[in-house]
Amino acid sequence: MDDGYHRLKQGSPLHAVTNKSKESFSIKAIDENSEQSVLQFQKVALDAINHNDGSYEIVMKHKSTQFSVSLYDIIAIRRA
Repeated sequence: MDDGYHRLKQGSPLHAVTNKSKESFSIKAIDENSEQSVLQFQKVALDAINHNDGSYEIVMKHKSTQFSVSLYDIIAIRRA
């Protein structure tokens, strides 16, 4: 399958996948302590939020306040 759920679950150079189960997982920045890594993760985070193909639900979005601006640092996803 090549839907959004499975693409996000594979990870990428811009995001890591954690808390994997059969029906859900979380995506986050590769290095959550690096502002640059978290900035790069915004592309994946915003794409997941704004371009959901219906194959998943976003069950949690968290923004970090550790950096100069508020940035998404983790998103929890469940199969629709």
